[in-house]
Amino acid sequence: SSDGAANGFNYEDGSFSPEETVERIRAIRRFNACTGLDSGDPRDGTFTCPVPEAHPFFGP
Repeated sequence: SSDGAANGFNYEDGSFSPEETVERIRAIRRFNACTGLDSGDPRDGTFTCPVPEAHPFFGP
């Protein structure tokens, strides 16, 4: 049986992988027509145009 590991969701603690989180942020930016893939829009850092941030545990 499959545990669903290929979808990026960690079923043990209910969290997403860092890569999955960045993908979702980029999808939100595309949907809301934000300028730039990760930054470059005057609305950066708002709910409309979120900006991914590196977590110290995972590195830059």
